[in-house]
Amino acid sequence: MLIVTTAAFIFFWLSSHWLLQLGPPRATWLRLGTHGGGVVIAAILIARGPAEFAGVFQSRLALEAVFAFHAVAAVVCFGLKRSGRYELAWLVATIPPPALWVLFAETAATLDLGPTEAATTSLVGLVAALWLTSMAICVWRVHGAQMGAEDIDYVVNFAGRVNLFGAGLVVLAISPSAFDSFQRALRALAR
Repeated sequence: MLIVTTAAFIFFWLSSHWLLQLGPPRATWLRLGTHGGGVVIAAILIARGPAEFAGVFQSRLALEAVFAFHAVAAVVCFGLKRSGRYELAWLVATIPPPALWVLFAETAATLDLGPTEAATTSLVGLVAALWLTSMAICVWRVHGAQMGAEDIDYVVNFAGRVNLFGAGLVVLAISPSAFDSFQRALRALAR
């Protein structure tokens, strides 16, 4: 689970980093602030109890919502790529990927960090701080630089594929106990 979570963090970090660069330069801090606010909210909720946070996503409705979020984000990315309206792609990165943070909560809940909550809270705070700090530094470092058309096309396509990966995480990694109900949901969506 730790390897899958680490890979998910790398993929979603790259996707968010590249997408947050695509908006107008004058709104860079607004984009980073919106994204950062979502990360802070997720980190606070996880730090209060990773098992409880992950438990919320054991319900069929919550899993369907997370799956739908990533499926819609992927469709939006592929649609923006097809239409060439790349200037709106950064909107996909304003909300931190929920599958990633649910997977992180499950991983944090399974780690044996001792009898106190302080270690878990510290781990969650450290991960969120590293995510936000590295994101802000990297996005600000390239602030105002223009990507070429091929690079933008790659970034939006990559973001779409990463969101498909997020939808796959919901089905395969997040909730084995909800796998049966999710199969029914997928069949219902396929109709």
